[in-house]
Amino acid sequence: MTISRRKFIKGMGACALTTGLFNSVISRPTIAATASGDYRALVCLFFLGGLDNNDTIIHRDEASYNRLANARKGIFRAYGVGDSSGNSSRERRNLLPIEPINTGALAGRQYGLPRELAPLHEMFNNEELAIVGSVGPLMSSNTNRTTFANGSVAIPPRLFSHNDQQNYWQGLAVEGATMGWGGRFIDELLASPTTIDPRYAAIITSSTSLFLNGSRVNPFRVTPNGPLPLDIVNSGVIRGGSETRDTRELVRRFLERRDFGANNLYQQDLTGFRAQAIENANIASAAYAAAPDIRTQFPRTGIGQQLRGVANAIQARGGLGVERQMFFSARGGFDTHASQADQVPNLQSEIAEAIKAFRDAMVEIGMWDKVTLFTASDFGRSMVENGDGTDHGWGSHHFVAGGSVRGKRIFGSLPSADISSQEYTESRGRLIPKVSIEEYGATFGRWLGLNDTQVNGVLPNLQSLSGGRNLDMLRS
Repeated sequence: MTISRRKFIKGMGACALTTGLFNSVISRPTIAATASGDYRALVCLFFLGGLDNNDTIIHRDEASYNRLANARKGIFRAYGVGDSSGNSSRERRNLLPIEPINTGALAGRQYGLPRELAPLHEMFNNEELAIVGSVGPLMSSNTNRTTFANGSVAIPPRLFSHNDQQNYWQGLAVEGATMGWGGRFIDELLASPTTIDPRYAAIITSSTSLFLNGSRVNPFRVTPNGPLPLDIVNSGVIRGGSETRDTRELVRRFLERRDFGANNLYQQDLTGFRAQAIENANIASAAYAAAPDIRTQFPRTGIGQQLRGVANAIQARGGLGVERQMFFSARGGFDTHASQADQVPNLQSEIAEAIKAFRDAMVEIGMWDKVTLFTASDFGRSMVENGDGTDHGWGSHHFVAGGSVRGKRIFGSLPSADISSQEYTESRGRLIPKVSIEEYGATFGRWLGLNDTQVNGVLPNLQSLSGGRNLDMLRS
């Protein structure tokens, strides 16, 4: 088998983000690394497995609640609803009421959050968080129960598949896509008169993600404390029994060299990747070291520490030479086909506490109005239960938080609990989206500073889906 040099380079880029040693391989900057005060950042928090919209934004008026309970008898029983204690977080009277400013969005119905999401409920009431209802992949704005069933509208490919829908949410294409709309937004920003060092414009705190891959930018991975350690000289990877400080310095210089003059192009590329990775990590480490510590304590959970990593990167923004950044963090565990009552409450507590800590950290460093966090997931989950769990769904509800958010509002559409309505598929009561991923994403792109031409270039189906409508959930 033969492989082109272009494929080799792309492959090395993939290795860069999975092996650790080369995770920081990103091309040298083409824009001066000096940041102005005009800073904005987007943080995507992705829930791997499928966020259950019906166990997040829960129907609370009596008629709707009873419909939900009837469709989920096993799950409600597992939650302890109806037992003598009355203490279940899914008991109707224990739900935290959602009372938005735009009450018309409720269509006369009532909704609530489980108490595990109390920190988000507090942020909602303080107008720092909004809810976007019924978001998901769409190819036609005329999609409903009837048109879906009779095949009269185009449907996104491979619905209900984890890998494909994760890719579709992040890159608007199924598995095999190479770029995400977040990375392409940054590509557009790099072509604009904005100060951005492309090495540090896209940052991930989890494993490899499609979302921040672009044609001019690749993600730079960080830990809660800073860049992944690439100092293989002092880390013990290369050491000898009689090593001295001078010896380590010689090895360091060797690894950072680019001028070996190899005739083989693959050797040249590999040498360049290695040297660039060390250089990028060293620059980032210096920026982190120069930044003041953040005092806010983050939960000692996976997502808590990932958002701590995001906060530390934002604190180091001046030394990283960026005035626009995008971040990607992820948490798995949402594929709840069984034992949902044992899993979801813990996940919800973990998420809410981490987001609240991130909010507190941004307030501490004076950046809350410059940062917007939004959630995403493979898909929602079916209203009709699967024993004590749920099946893969389609649309879901999401949170948007930040100092620029027009909070305590509902955007998009919160559905009724009638699974025989046009809002759901005939099979298992899967919610049909009303807000496309493109419409959701366009709002963030415009807030970053992209114009309509740039946004439409990244999201080509936006006009046909919504006429380019802005959800108006962020203050400019």
